[in-house]
Amino acid sequence: MTICKTYIVLCSLILLCIFTSPVAAEVMDKEMSIPAIWAWSFFGAIVGFLLIRFRWWLGFLTLAISGFILSGAILEWNDPFVGPAIVAETGVNYSLYNYLAILFLITAHIVGWVRYYKHRK
Repeated sequence: MTICKTYIVLCSLILLCIFTSPVAAEVMDKEMSIPAIWAWSFFGAIVGFLLIRFRWWLGFLTLAISGFILSGAILEWNDPFVGPAIVAETGVNYSLYNYLAILFLITAHIVGWVRYYKHRK
């Protein structure tokens, strides 16, 4: 009986190795959607712009918090395994929209600081 069990296990392993199929893993179910990224960007930009009017250093706080949330996506795009899967699943536009959202966030903070210093004089 042991020879028969060994033979069955060996044949099963050989068939498993021969007839395996590649697994298609979903990557984007773990990533933020484009509307969610823009929502964080708008929220961080508006809150940062308004807080800079009261204290200039509060802009660094909102920029750090929003930037930390949005930078998680940048780290995953640059990953050698996850990055190509994201591009294959969503296309290049996904990363373009994310970079534009981060640029908008930074621009809103810069405009807030410029307005703060102009009104301070």
